[in-house]
Amino acid sequence: MNKEHRIQTETALRVLQASRDRGVEWICSRIGYDGKPAGADRLNSYYRIPWSLAVAGKRDTASAVLAWIVRNALDEQGDLRAGAAREPFLGAMASYPLPQIAIGAWHLEQYDVAKKVMTFVRANLVDHNTGGAFSERPELRRTGRTDLLGTAQLGIAALTMGDEPLADACYRWMAELYRIQPDVPRRLFPCRIGTSLLTVPDEFHKEWDVVTDFHRPFQQFYNPGIAAAFLGRYSAYKNDADALALARSYLDLTVRGAALQFDYKVNSQACKFGWGAAVLLDVDASDAYAQHALRMATWFVDSQYEDGHWEPSRFLVPSPDDADNMPKTAEHVLHVVTLTTALSKYAALCADATNAGAGR
Repeated sequence: MNKEHRIQTETALRVLQASRDRGVEWICSRIGYDGKPAGADRLNSYYRIPWSLAVAGKRDTASAVLAWIVRNALDEQGDLRAGAAREPFLGAMASYPLPQIAIGAWHLEQYDVAKKVMTFVRANLVDHNTGGAFSERPELRRTGRTDLLGTAQLGIAALTMGDEPLADACYRWMAELYRIQPDVPRRLFPCRIGTSLLTVPDEFHKEWDVVTDFHRPFQQFYNPGIAAAFLGRYSAYKNDADALALARSYLDLTVRGAALQFDYKVNSQACKFGWGAAVLLDVDASDAYAQHALRMATWFVDSQYEDGHWEPSRFLVPSPDDADNMPKTAEHVLHVVTLTTALSKYAALCADATNAGAGR
C-alpha cells in the first residue's frame, strides 16, 4: 500500500464510521421504549434490525427490538405470525427474513430464539433435495422455486450458527446454479425449480424474478454480492479454494456489468456488491477487492440522506416512508460495518507488511 492508497483508505474509514453512526442513530430514534420499530403495524421492516444494531455496537436497542419481535412477530414454532409480519413474504423471498432474525438472536446470545427460528426454517423453507431455499411459503408453494438470494442468506445463517451440513448444502446449490448458467457474464438466472434452471417468465414468475441482466436498468443487482458474501465466508470456514473461486466468479458478474448498476438515484440494488467485496477483502486481502470496497464506501456515503437514512429504489417504492426506509437503512448499516471491518484489517495487514519490510 503506497502513501496515496493509505490516505485514501484512512479517509474512507473515517467517513464510513460517521455514516454508520448516523444510520444507527436514525434507526434508534424510530424505536419505541418497548422495542417496537416505526411502521411495524404496516410492514415487516424490522427483521434485520437486531443483527445490524448488534454488530454496530448497539446491543441494548438490538435486544429490545428482538424482544418485541419475539412477543409480537413470531409464533410458538418460530415462524412469522400471520398478518403484517408474514404478508410480504408469502410468494417471494419466503426464506429471507427468518434466518436474519436468527442471526440477530445469535449475536445477542439469545440462542433459544435462534434455535427455534432455524428449526422452523430447516423443516419448512429448505428444499432438502437440492439444498436451496424456497421462494414461496408452504401455504402458497405453487412451483417449488428456490432462489439465490434466500439460499445465500440461509447459508450465512448456517455459518453463523455452525451448521456445517446446511452450509454445505447451500454451497452445492449455488455451485450448481452457476455451473448451469447459459449466458454469464451478461445475464444471471438466479432461480431453480428442482434441478432445472428457471429461464422463462410465466403466470407465476415475473421477468424481475427470472433473470438479472447486468447491462439493463431495474434489475436484481444484489444477487452477485450476497452470493460472494456467503461464498467468501464459506471458503474461509472450509479452507476451500474452489468456493473462493466461485465467490470471485459471482462478484465478477457485477464488475463486468454496466456502470448503470451503481446509479443509486435510480436503483439501490448494488448495495450488496459492497457487502460481497468487503467479505472477499476480509478473506483475501488483495488490492483489487480494496478498490471495490473503496468505491462502495463512496457509494454508501453519497447515497445516504443527511439525517442518516437510506431509501429503497424509487422504481419499487415511489414514495417511501419510515417503514420503507427502515429495512434499507438497517441493511446499509450492516454493509458499512462489514466494509469498515474489512478495510481496517486490510490497512493493518499492509502496515504490518510495510514495517516488516523496513526492518529487513
